[in-house]
Amino acid sequence: MMRDEPHNAPIPERFEPSTHSSTRRTEAAARLQLLVGMTAEEREQQAAAWNAENEKAKVAVVERNTATRNRYNAMIAETVQWQGAPEGLKEFMLDQLRQSRDFDCSDFPTKYYPPARTTEDWFVAEVAEAERNMAYHTKEQAKEVERTDERNAWLAQLHAALPAEATP
Repeated sequence: MMRDEPHNAPIPERFEPSTHSSTRRTEAAARLQLLVGMTAEEREQQAAAWNAENEKAKVAVVERNTATRNRYNAMIAETVQWQGAPEGLKEFMLDQLRQSRDFDCSDFPTKYYPPARTTEDWFVAEVAEAERNMAYHTKEQAKEVERTDERNAWLAQLHAALPAEATP
């Protein structure tokens, strides 16, 4: 817990657990409450907004993929025209560029994006995500408290083992 502290930082009496997971759990519970309290019209509007954002992201990834592929193809074309390269270098360079292009530029750049959702599908997915986040962060907060308790037990042993003038 003190790895980023200066070497002469005082040893604390105890550590406090991180509040990250409890904050995220509270946010997930608030999200779930918001979702459950939505009217049919609000759900429809939110689903439409989600679909629009998803489509916008798809367009952006296709544009980015196309631009990257075009840059690779331009470099490959220039390399093909290269004269006077040391033996084997041009072929090696072409091989590397083609492999990189094939790795970096998917033939299906949107394959990991979900399809458009109906209002009901959107709602079910959002509720499931909120519930999953609540369960995950509840479990993670319990682990954090347990880790902190273990650290504090060790810290108590350390303080008991130190001479009185060394403790804060």
